[in-house]
Amino acid sequence: MPFNKAIILLKRASSLYDSKAYPYSNNHIHFFSPFSDGAKWMKNNIELIRHRNISTQIKKSNFELLGFIKYGLCSLFAVLFLLLFFFSFNPIWIVLSILSFYTLEAQMVFLFPLSIDGSTKPFKESFLLTQHSGGTIKVMLTVLPIASTMIFGGLLKRRTVRSWHLGCLAVLLWYEDIRLLKK
Repeated sequence: MPFNKAIILLKRASSLYDSKAYPYSNNHIHFFSPFSDGAKWMKNNIELIRHRNISTQIKKSNFELLGFIKYGLCSLFAVLFLLLFFFSFNPIWIVLSILSFYTLEAQMVFLFPLSIDGSTKPFKESFLLTQHSGGTIKVMLTVLPIASTMIFGGLLKRRTVRSWHLGCLAVLLWYEDIRLLKK
């Protein structure tokens, strides 16, 4: 079921992205401000999905810090398991490295949209949305196909930006679905 959810979200994202009216397909993220640029892109897309403006100002330092904390923690856990692999050469540690990254990612998958919506406790609220969405395993099983599309879709089809955008859009559509259900 979670894989189906990911497929449905990716199809919805693709439909939006590929529509002639979609204005953000050519937006690129800059090397020196990837998280704040990504937040601006996400904000534009949330506004497009909702058909209304969001009053939140995207402050570069806030989103760069959120991104570094999020991906720093995810990467730290992954690296710890990779170190175990290099000491033992047991391939199970590589699998656990990937799973540890996405276990933490599942807890923070809604961090950016929540921050864009002005949350004062985005880490706590992201964790609560993960629980509301069925828990860590269910969210991971939705995140993994989306992440695979983001990472491998671009390499296989040579459309890296499109694949990355589709994954981000899928997460935003998922967030909107959850947000509307909670009302």
